[in-house]
Amino acid sequence: MKIKILLVLIVIYPLFFLFQGGDLTDVGFHCTNYRFFKDFLYGGNFDFLMLELTNFIGHYWLLLFPYAGVLGLKLLYLLFLYGACNGH
Repeated sequence: MKIKILLVLIVIYPLFFLFQGGDLTDVGFHCTNYRFFKDFLYGGNFDFLMLELTNFIGHYWLLLFPYAGVLGLKLLYLLFLYGACNGH
């Protein structure tokens, strides 16, 4: 019983801090890069090649869930966080 409660708390706890530390300038910058990833890539704008994998993942996440917005991107962050913690 205690193990089940602990597992539930491990999953629920990060949800309480989902919007902590939300910086409006960086969030807008990265969301714009995710949204226009293909336009930047095909348009010859190679200023953000160091973020190419991040922009690729964010772009296709927004294509899968177009109305999720910033909340959806925060949930994607949680998925990566849970995956990193599960990797041992």
